[in-house]
Amino acid sequence: MDTQRTAAALGVDFGTHHTVATVLRVDGRRHQLLFEGSPLLPSGIYIDNDASLLVGRDAVREGRRHPGRYERNPKLRIGSPSILLGDKDIPIREAVSAVIGRVLSECERVAGPPQRVTVTVPAGWGPARRHVIGDAAASTGAAALTLLPEPVAAARYFVEVLGHELEPGRSVVVFDLGAGTFDASAVARTAAGYEVLAVDGSDRIGGHYLDQAIVEYIGGRYEASEELSERWRSLMDPHSGAERQRLRFALYDEVRDAKERLSRTVTADVVIPGFAAEELLTRSELELLARPLLEQAVAITRAVVREAGLEPERLAGIFMVGGASRMPLATTMLHQELGVAPTLIEEPELVVSEGAVTAGAAPAPPVAPPVPTQVMPAAVSPNQS
Repeated sequence: MDTQRTAAALGVDFGTHHTVATVLRVDGRRHQLLFEGSPLLPSGIYIDNDASLLVGRDAVREGRRHPGRYERNPKLRIGSPSILLGDKDIPIREAVSAVIGRVLSECERVAGPPQRVTVTVPAGWGPARRHVIGDAAASTGAAALTLLPEPVAAARYFVEVLGHELEPGRSVVVFDLGAGTFDASAVARTAAGYEVLAVDGSDRIGGHYLDQAIVEYIGGRYEASEELSERWRSLMDPHSGAERQRLRFALYDEVRDAKERLSRTVTADVVIPGFAAEELLTRSELELLARPLLEQAVAITRAVVREAGLEPERLAGIFMVGGASRMPLATTMLHQELGVAPTLIEEPELVVSEGAVTAGAAPAPPVAPPVPTQVMPAAVSPNQS
């Protein structure tokens, strides 16, 4: 076997808006897979005229032209049996398989076939949704496949990459604020590895919902003008046709870009497609809109700490994960509420995939009923799904 062309491991974080993958080489080097120069692969899928599925930026480009053939967030549809793209129902497993298959193909192209593949899943997911991901990944031919809870991957990164001490019996709280979901988890170090003591979250908290709040806030600026107000309503009307839908896509892209800039600057301009106008958005306005969502996230985190029975001396840290967690207000509110300064790295959206390929991943028994993948289960309290 040519060890130069064989990856030791591949870690895949299948996310709501983006999928991220990390390769571990046989010589110990670890690096992100790049997709058209970016570590963030859009998770969206598009059905082409020949019924083939496009993934990533190809799907995004075509989706702007034909929105009815495009699904931006297949992870949010895991509970459905299928996704309607154009006039064709695509089984959800096939949709997920297309995304993970694209990752595996890229890994094989740049690093060779991986000897083992780890795909992360939310710790609070029950067997039905885990099996969808496991079956989809298995259908791509992924070798030595394991499903790993996302907060366990984050805890491994916290310890094994960042070098934080986490002695057996102590815990780290993982605050995972992504595009479409939020999860808070208490992860303990044990003699055998890591254990999720408690987990809770919401699929109504995330960057997508902040984007929606920003769009509504900007729209409110046009209410004083009857003409502009009518044009805005037409832009927001989901039944106003493909051209308006393309403009809405462009608007949300503008809002996301401005939101990300405001994590580094105090002002950002938002170009309003179809209006030939720019709207100024300030960090203080963003924080005003974000605060209700972050208050819910902080309350969930506080409840998870309580459920896990964590005393301050057993809490080794709070680790911020997910692209939306880089908002300065999020770390401030957590620090104020829990009295612990959170740890935030420059690219929090890369944490989970990198943690999935770090050394020391011990196999664990599969969750019953058996599935054709190895699952590393999360220990959660009985009232969690």
